[in-house]
Amino acid sequence: MPKINRNSPCLCGSGDKYKNCCLKNEVKQENLSHNEWIKTLTLRGKNLYFLRIIADALQLDSFTNQRRTFNETMILLKSAITPEAVRNIHLAIPEIWPNEDDLNRCFTQEKHNNSGLFLGHYRIDTTIAFLNRHALYGQSFIMIDPFLDPRNTAPEYNPVDNPEQHINSTFHNILVYFQLLPWIEKGILKLIRDPGSFNYKLSQETMKASQLKSSIPELQKIIENTHVDENEDIKLFIQDQILFQPDEYILQDMKIKKEAEAEMKAYLKTRRENSFYCVSSKYTPQLMMFSTGTNYEMGKYICEKMNAYMITDIEYRWKEMEYDRKINGISLNSWSPFAKAFNEVDLKYLNGLNFDDILKLREDGYLNDMRSFIRRTWSSALSGDEFDKNRIEDLSAELTHHIHNAEHEWKKIDTNLVKWFGSESILGTTISIGMGIANWIPATAIAGAGIAHLLHNRMERKSFVNRYPAGFFIKKIRKNI
Repeated sequence: MPKINRNSPCLCGSGDKYKNCCLKNEVKQENLSHNEWIKTLTLRGKNLYFLRIIADALQLDSFTNQRRTFNETMILLKSAITPEAVRNIHLAIPEIWPNEDDLNRCFTQEKHNNSGLFLGHYRIDTTIAFLNRHALYGQSFIMIDPFLDPRNTAPEYNPVDNPEQHINSTFHNILVYFQLLPWIEKGILKLIRDPGSFNYKLSQETMKASQLKSSIPELQKIIENTHVDENEDIKLFIQDQILFQPDEYILQDMKIKKEAEAEMKAYLKTRRENSFYCVSSKYTPQLMMFSTGTNYEMGKYICEKMNAYMITDIEYRWKEMEYDRKINGISLNSWSPFAKAFNEVDLKYLNGLNFDDILKLREDGYLNDMRSFIRRTWSSALSGDEFDKNRIEDLSAELTHHIHNAEHEWKKIDTNLVKWFGSESILGTTISIGMGIANWIPATAIAGAGIAHLLHNRMERKSFVNRYPAGFFIKKIRKNI
């Protein structure tokens, strides 16, 4: 390993300086071989290293520093992904994740974070919307890496032996990583390998336990009522199946007239460019897998190892948790029942919440206040069974009440501004004071209103979320604190 400066970010990926991380723990990075270095990486470090390998395989200068639109990124990735790139990406998995001991080391490092383990649909856009909501109270999140481990895959389906069959699934998994990129860079979300990849006995035991549970009447009923056409991933994939065929086959099959061929080809080109599931019609047939992380029993095992709680967007998973809690007395974590209720609360204030909002909450130091506020709100709404649907309505009512109070208080602050400065044009403007002067208010207005009022109002706004955490749910307030 090259020599590393004491004040440089530690190569293990923790985000701390080298002198406060590995050097402090008597691990000299420059003296390690590559294989030894891999076993010092944090989960964040492993994820960032894998992203670098993906960029190299696709012959991109950098994966983490690309700031393109999502559609631009899709087109770029589709032109770059080849069977050789697929092979190189999957060959990196055994390198980064050498054995079960290394995985357990990473689990131990994360125990203090009280992370939310997401076992749900890995979808473009909707997964991020789900995480944005739960990141209002969640310290950090864990997801299972969707890429196949070639060590556990039969040769005929193996992405190393037959990479041309995995072009589309690899592309889709890269998109999953790409949309999670800001979360990974900030260390808020980490991807892990399924422990069953290293422990065959554990894999079989958890799979068998999950299969037995599916025969329980109340759980079986959910399975029977779940139709394939309700799964958005499968539905979109089926719709895009036609795109896997060459243009000539499609034109012939649809009996397109000669004069309309150019228009139809242009339409197919656009559809392929914008499809999450189709890369090219050159590589057929394709194997496509849709991930939901892992089975519930393995999820329980991971939660126990990492001191985590489970979150999901799958009704069946919630029911498994509810059943365990009610019948077997198994409680994964006090946050899990709340997560279910919070996921189903219908609040317009949560619409459009994005990563920048979440980052602001964390970087301004409000996350702990928000967690405390939400826990208090949940406790106030709680009575009886925590998974009872009535709890969702109670939580919604409590949150709405606090949000209305926050709105009322914010209006009072703005009313004072109007009263002091005689103009509504300043409402919604962030107060900025330098050298005792508000740079967006005329000096005559400051003289008339008094600098003391201005300073008081600035302090009121700066401390607003500490006093009224529910105000963060309101977009106009988020932008002005």
